[in-house]
Amino acid sequence: MHVVLLTLLSFVHEPGGLASTREPASVTGGAAALPCAWPSTIAVQTSGGLCTGTLIHPQVVVYAAHCGDAVTHLRVGDHADVAARELDIEACQVNPDYLGVTSQAQDWAYCTLATPVDDLPLTPAAYGCELDAIAAGTEVVIAGFGQDAAGMGAGPKRWALTHIVSSFGATANIGGDGASTCPGDSGGSAMLRLADGSWRAISMVSTGVDCGSAAVHVLMRAAIPWIESSSGIDVTPCHDVDGGWNPGPACAGFYAGDGSEDASWSDACADVPRSAASQSCGPAAPDPGDGTSSSGEGGDELGTSADADPTATGSSGPGDAGSSGDATGATAPAAHGCAIDRHDATAALPWVVLVAARRRRRPANR
Repeated sequence: MHVVLLTLLSFVHEPGGLASTREPASVTGGAAALPCAWPSTIAVQTSGGLCTGTLIHPQVVVYAAHCGDAVTHLRVGDHADVAARELDIEACQVNPDYLGVTSQAQDWAYCTLATPVDDLPLTPAAYGCELDAIAAGTEVVIAGFGQDAAGMGAGPKRWALTHIVSSFGATANIGGDGASTCPGDSGGSAMLRLADGSWRAISMVSTGVDCGSAAVHVLMRAAIPWIESSSGIDVTPCHDVDGGWNPGPACAGFYAGDGSEDASWSDACADVPRSAASQSCGPAAPDPGDGTSSSGEGGDELGTSADADPTATGSSGPGDAGSSGDATGATAPAAHGCAIDRHDATAALPWVVLVAARRRRRPANR
């Protein structure tokens, strides 16, 4: 594994065009990602520093608002500086209700892509009854491009197994005991595993106390209606915007690996496991070849129904994910070097840093 000696000059977006300095967050206490592991974890390079995002739809990458909208590069791959694929940015938008650290629950943003990513396995946002799994004790995976515990090596993608410490309203405390976040990539998601082996993104990293302690994540569910209304893109291929189960043809083929993949980006990670048609909250979408159709297809047409409230974690249906313990119905894989224990929530505070980029060694991508 090549180590990149990199620290970040991270100018953070604030309202009115002002910039402040706050250190974003990344993964420590985990393992270096092999090629094609966690393929929807995207390096988000801005004019002021490095963040992480998640490809939740072929045309949408979500990340944290405090990273700003001056995104210069969106990179798929194993290293933030060496793209296996450079994504074609159309536009990026920061939540207009984000007013800095006083409105942490609004810390979300997204970029749309001019060219859809239709060949890589995605990690969609958890929605509808899948939200029931967001509870204290649920195991999750975090992945990002930031520094290690020693404050070195931002750039390589790393991942770790950890857990939700507590969830309250629009945020959650996630990680701790050495497996958590560290300076380098705010905006990355915690991901939980469903019973079919596929993963769902539940959050964006916002702030933390120090490397290895629990970090504050903003839950993604509240951002979905705004993303859909402002972009005109349906980012919930299995649900209506209000959480009703309405799977379309795009409600399948999600990332279902376990971090042990050692595949190739050159063939779009063809050997990486992908899920069958989802049945997480109800029956799978009809086979397009059987003459039936579903009104909730993923894509650019927004669907609505009055079946459920996606912002409440009490929705249920067939295949309900549950509400406590290992609520996803499956055991997430353990990352090498991660020791996970349950503990009380840690109050998260913004990190402030002003450092300079150093010369880096860049590994080759496969």
